[in-house]
Amino acid sequence: MPKAQLTADKLDLFERKPVLQSVLLLAIPTIIGQLVMLFHNLADTFFVGKLNDPGMVAGITVSMPATMIINAIVNLFGVGGGSLISRLLGRRELDRARKVCSVSFYLAIAMTMVFSIVCAVFLDEVCILLGSPEQSLEYSKDYLLWIVCIGGIPQMLNVLFGHLVRSVGSARQASVGISLSALVNCLLDPVFILPWGLGLGVEGAAIATVLANLCSCLYFTVLLMRSRQDSVLSLMPSDFKPDRSMIAEIAKIGTPAALQTVLASFSSTILNNMIAKYGHTALAAAGISRRIDMLPSKITLGLSQGVLPLIAYNYAQKNYKRMHQAARITRVISISFALCCVAVFQIFSSQLVSLFILDEPTVELGTRFLRILCLGTPLMALNYLTTTTFQATGQGPQALAMSVFRKGLADIPLVFLLDRIWPMYGLMGVQLAVDILATALSITLYRMFLKKLRGELGVKVNF
Repeated sequence: MPKAQLTADKLDLFERKPVLQSVLLLAIPTIIGQLVMLFHNLADTFFVGKLNDPGMVAGITVSMPATMIINAIVNLFGVGGGSLISRLLGRRELDRARKVCSVSFYLAIAMTMVFSIVCAVFLDEVCILLGSPEQSLEYSKDYLLWIVCIGGIPQMLNVLFGHLVRSVGSARQASVGISLSALVNCLLDPVFILPWGLGLGVEGAAIATVLANLCSCLYFTVLLMRSRQDSVLSLMPSDFKPDRSMIAEIAKIGTPAALQTVLASFSSTILNNMIAKYGHTALAAAGISRRIDMLPSKITLGLSQGVLPLIAYNYAQKNYKRMHQAARITRVISISFALCCVAVFQIFSSQLVSLFILDEPTVELGTRFLRILCLGTPLMALNYLTTTTFQATGQGPQALAMSVFRKGLADIPLVFLLDRIWPMYGLMGVQLAVDILATALSITLYRMFLKKLRGELGVKVNF
């Protein structure tokens, strides 16, 4: 088998380029990928919304927590495996990195398959559990059947491949693969959804998404097979050689990331059920406003994910100053962008919601919801980066603490409390309240982490 190697351009990117340049080279393609994924997610809601049926939009909205479980599997093996691969590159353990990639790939497929089968067997019960109102139940079933039961594995692989490819510094290639999926989805959606095409409505939106994810999977498979001669990324069954320490290392970082998404899914399910009691119009308005608010969320998440390999590599190399500089630059960019989004959403919220649906009650509610939702975005950006830094450097307990606090310990009790204090509208303020509390925790944990690094250096260094 050819011996994997770290190319000169990757060494230059991780070790020698100016930090800002390295951050941008890694982050910009990842941000583009996140934006494309955002358009991917928005496309279904946008074109279904053109049918002006809040029940259809509500049907798509309640399906989101189920797709988040698939993202949790991705985070377990994509974030956990990807972080480990980057750190192994920093330690020059290239053959072991190949095995980590193969193990992450096959275990992720197995877990996704089990979840898809369970959803198929209990489809009705799952849709009701997710909070689908009676008016939207059939729409929810149609969407979930295709997205999770039939298309779960392609959806999972589309994102997993992106994590693994980025872990070796190939952010541009990862962005191309994810962009391909979104492009195909945007092209197919109107054909499958709207009356002038096949007119399949919600079901058509799901079918288009599955086909788009299959195209992306094909691209990534060809990319990895063509680069297998000199890459640490391997899909070969012969490299599937898990051992206890490998699984422990993947789980150490992947579990907090996965747990955060699982808890987010649980929280979203509770939120949907709480909103559903105010009617399917409120549920549709919440779904649209939450999707619009995903713009700053996805971009700041893309920045964090993009810089993860750089932080992980330099941590493994014990170049702590470069590692912290990368995190600091990313933090400034993320928060600045988030603040700009808050201003835009406050001014143009009505126009943005109207892009998705023209039903007047839905637009009115969505406008109010969006103005509340966006307020927590700058703090969310800060917390994303802090969690990513802990993931990149193998700080499992800190990453777990951030994940469990933001999604579980804080937000679920606040859902009930704020809805009682401010019925319906308080539900939109939950994320802001959570991130105010989480910011205090993240600053405390990060300062402790920096103190530890200064101790390892043995000298007083101003990071």
